[in-house]
Amino acid sequence: MRQAKINLWRADCAERCMKHEHEVYETGPGIDAGITDLICHLRHLCDKHKLDFDELNDRAAWHYDCEVNPDDIERGLRQHLRASQSKVSARGTRNSTSR
Repeated sequence: MRQAKINLWRADCAERCMKHEHEVYETGPGIDAGITDLICHLRHLCDKHKLDFDELNDRAAWHYDCEVNPDDIERGLRQHLRASQSKVSARGTRNSTSR
């Protein structure tokens, strides 16, 4: 129950960010447009600071998995590592075939 309340607080925090930045969230197409804009802005922020958005997004996905399933963090870590290794392998394959 405590974890559910913390995750609700996290969702509320993200929602406040969207409301602060975008009136479109309340008056326009809806929450999906607000989330899309927020993710897009985060990409621009990563560019500004020379950060790898995809890497940070992968890390965020693992954090999310841990927050949603706090009793099985080890399983989430193993899944995250496998997914990360698959992406690295896929990138290597793409790079070698594009030469």
